[in-house]
Amino acid sequence: MEFLTDFADEAVILPLAATIAVVLAALGWWRGALAWTVSVSGVLGTMGFLKVLFVACYEPLSGLGIHSPSGHTAAATVTYGGILLLLGRGRVPMPLLVLVPPAITVVIAITRVSLGAHVPVETVVGGVVGLLGAAVLLPLAGPRPALRSWPVAVVVLAIMLCFHGMRLQAEQTIHNFAYLSWLPLSAMCRA
Repeated sequence: MEFLTDFADEAVILPLAATIAVVLAALGWWRGALAWTVSVSGVLGTMGFLKVLFVACYEPLSGLGIHSPSGHTAAATVTYGGILLLLGRGRVPMPLLVLVPPAITVVIAITRVSLGAHVPVETVVGGVVGLLGAAVLLPLAGPRPALRSWPVAVVVLAIMLCFHGMRLQAEQTIHNFAYLSWLPLSAMCRA
């Protein structure tokens, strides 16, 4: 399970997301690169905010059963699902293509729960956020220009091979940030 979940770690997702944006722009698909950046950044930013919110406000929100929504699930869904949506559009039947992001959500969610990193409801939150990011990606990107998919595929494989197995330990940083006394959200929730 760790092998699969490591593909969703920030150590893989962050360089992959940044490089995909650069590759799409280099291939001349500026709108696709911008849509990619907005979608992925929106998901990662939303998950960062939710993690801080739930850490800082755990006591009043504890009835929801969520301590820390799954960033791995959200990031994998929008990143890998988004790549496949962008590259598969026009090449793979749309009904089949739209099943890819939810399938990624389920696989990563299962790994996170089985490793004890999250409870199911936390992966559901991450999955919903990731799916929303993937859903807005295609309309934002507009029509896919005639471009070759192999440069993107090469980049994806190279980054996955280079960074797989590394871990950024972002959760601890988020916890430290949430507990800072100057953080208005933390002070408000603890009052």
